[in-house]
Amino acid sequence: MNPFKNIKVYADIADFEEDSRIQIVGETVMRSGKTVGVCVDKEPDDAKALRYRKKLTERFPGIVLSDPFDGPTPETTAFTAAPPKYEAN
Repeated sequence: MNPFKNIKVYADIADFEEDSRIQIVGETVMRSGKTVGVCVDKEPDDAKALRYRKKLTERFPGIVLSDPFDGPTPETTAFTAAPPKYEAN
């Protein structure tokens, strides 16, 4: 059984603690093999997005993260998180 079969296209996880959100994003990417978009509140110098990216790379080696970009709504920053790219031998 695939536990990711019924994942919603959009999931609002804002009510979770930050470390739980990081875990949810990382596990979703690494287990499902799908790319996830992450949208956070804009802070000076994209501090929140950069903090999330740092935690994701520390906890999920190989995860591929885009550079932060303007989010879909005002005062937000976004980035994508994708599974590692493995090459066949």
